[in-house]
Formats: sequence, structure tokens, C-alpha cells
Amino acid sequence: AYDDDSTEQNFTIDFSADRRTRSPLLSERDNEKMFGIASAPAGHGHHYRLRVTMGGAIDNATGMIVPEGEVLPVLREFKARYDHRNLNADFPEFSRMPMTTEMLARRFLVDLKGKLPAVRVRLHENDDFFAEVDINDTMLMAISSHFHSAHRLHSPLLSNEENQTVYGKCNNPRGHGHLYRVECTISGELDGKSGTLYPLGKFQEKVESALEPWRYRHLDLETDDFKSRPSTGENIASVLWSRLEGELGNRVHRLRLWETLNNRLTVRKSTRRKTEGGSDK
Repeated sequence: AYDDDSTEQNFTIDFSADRRTRSPLLSERDNEKMFGIASAPAGHGHHYRLRVTMGGAIDNATGMIVPEGEVLPVLREFKARYDHRNLNADFPEFSRMPMTTEMLARRFLVDLKGKLPAVRVRLHENDDFFAEVDINDTMLMAISSHFHSAHRLHSPLLSNEENQTVYGKCNNPRGHGHLYRVECTISGELDGKSGTLYPLGKFQEKVESALEPWRYRHLDLETDDFKSRPSTGENIASVLWSRLEGELGNRVHRLRLWETLNNRLTVRKSTRRKTEGGSDK
């Protein structure tokens, strides 16, 4: 729910399908260069997960945006249409558009918003990759990765006693370790010819490059990023945001960092417009 009284509700379905990633607007050589093995004529398979977001005002009579009884039959019909199908061969209408995750997400939203108050869909192609589009045609693309690191929460601006009070067991002088999980989401203009927001392989390389200096390192003792500031999740996320912005050319829309399963930090690009006498922070 938002402070302007608008509300959203998510429904998720999954389906298995085969597809060949290619664009009819590119040559076979360019398709292979752009999409690699995913462009092979035999195709490849995925277990897709589609999250459909309903949006709107809450109906006074039902207390819902839309009753589940109206949503679920539409989603079951959608799943039956695409489950265990070859998306290229079984749907001739797809042959005229680039067959990418971004374009599929856009097409699925068009199909669903005529039957439901759908305002956004997120299509997970793999556990570590999704494309998302909303009714304003704002396109997002995200990948997930991880790194293992050790650290000690200790601030040079606090006394030893204050550090112990603030950080507790995380102030252990010998440090401790985490499996940090990262989700980086970018935004931008969709390239109509290739049907891509950003080359997936290049995106993955940029994220891995940003994480590599921290892999299997003690963040405080073996990197320069936390020499003068504590390696809190907040500071790690802030440093990583700046590094990814440099790698991806100011495309980063949102960054999520999981330090543990129940401890997540998020940095996102502000969408608030500057007003007179104010800021967009």
C-alpha cells in the first residue's frame, strides 16, 4: 500500500516452455553474436515464473483490489496456454518480434491487462535473472549474484566500549563471515531491433567485476573500501552502488544486498521530482 491510497497485490504462476532467443530484425550472425548459445536453432528450455501485480483502489464492498475468484481463472488459462509449449513454433505471432525475456514480459502484460487490473509483470527466466515491465512501458532487468567475505563491525569514531554496545557479537576482534547475496536491477530504453534492455552477458560480467575485489576477502583488513568506515551492510551497499553505477553507466535502478536471510539493505534511484525549495533525496 502507498500513501496516496493506491494498493498493489501480487499473484505468481509458473510454466515450463522452450524457446530460441533471436530477433527477426537481426542477421543470423548478429543473433549468434548477441545471444550466443541461446540462439541455437534447437532452442532451450526454462521453468518460467511470472509475477503479476494488480493495482488500484480497494473496493469498499469487498475490501480488495480484485477478488481472487476473478484473478485465478485468468491465470490458470494463461498457464494452460503457454505451459509445455515451444514459444517460437507454437505461437506464430511471436515470430514477428524479438524473442527475448524483455519482449515476452511486455507481451504477457498486454495479454493480461485486458482481462485484469494488471499494472506490472515480472518474468523470471532463471532464479538469478528477471525482466519487469509496467503499464507505462518502464522496463527493468535484474540479475543476482553473491560473494563470500569476512568483516568486523567496528567504527574508528567510537570507543571500544561504544563499539561493543552498538555492534555486540559482530564486534568480535577476530571477525566473522557472511554469504552476501546481491540483486542488481537496471533500467533504460529497450532496443527495438534486438529486443534487449542491455546485453545479458555483459550485464553479468559487470556485476561479477564489481564483486570480485571482495570475494574471499576480509573487508576491513584486505580492501581499501572500509579503512575509515565500518563495513556495515549500509556502507557495503553504498560502496557497491557507486561501483556498479560506474560499471553500468548510470543505469542502476535498484540494488539489494542480503547480509543474512533476514537482513536486507536496499538502495534505489529516487523517482521523486524536485520541487521548489526541496530536493529529490
